[in-house]
Amino acid sequence: MTTQFIRSIIFLCLFWFFPFSHAQAQTGVPRIETGVQFVGLSLPQPIGEGAPGIGARFGYNLSNYFGLEAELNHFPGGTKRTPNFGETEGLFGLKAGYGFKRGGIFAKFRPGFIHFPKDSAAAGRGLIKRDYFALDVGIVAEHYWRNHTYFRFDTGDTIISYGGERYIDTFGKIVPLHTTNNFQVSVGVGIYF
Repeated sequence: MTTQFIRSIIFLCLFWFFPFSHAQAQTGVPRIETGVQFVGLSLPQPIGEGAPGIGARFGYNLSNYFGLEAELNHFPGGTKRTPNFGETEGLFGLKAGYGFKRGGIFAKFRPGFIHFPKDSAAAGRGLIKRDYFALDVGIVAEHYWRNHTYFRFDTGDTIISYGGERYIDTFGKIVPLHTTNNFQVSVGVGIYF
């Protein structure tokens, strides 16, 4: 199912790019966006963690149909006695869809990474590497106000590839970690130019 979803996003990107590639003047969406967000990421079993986090993002809209984005999120959960979560995630990629003067709806396709700190509970249960490839795919909705502020909601699947690493689950059993699908949602505000 994930492969079909990725193909659909690629098709959507190609569909919008070629018919409108001649449109250089921007009449709708703002060119530059920057903002902050609250974000939630759920890592299912065997890791079995989930926490709210905070993040920042920067976007450069190439047209009403395409934009480039960079996002950095941190999930600060846990303490030194009971470390839990603490991951940092960086995503960089493309949003494609339909934008107009007051908002837009887009698909997102953003490769990046997720970093597990050495003192996190996940690292303590067998994760050898600290950085893993992540791919965030999903849907973005934005609303622009006249005072150069905007609201953004996005949801999707953050696919993380662990490469078959061995991991001790919550029951003490050693299991291999391959590629996992992880629900992620964020709500943010920002300014645009």
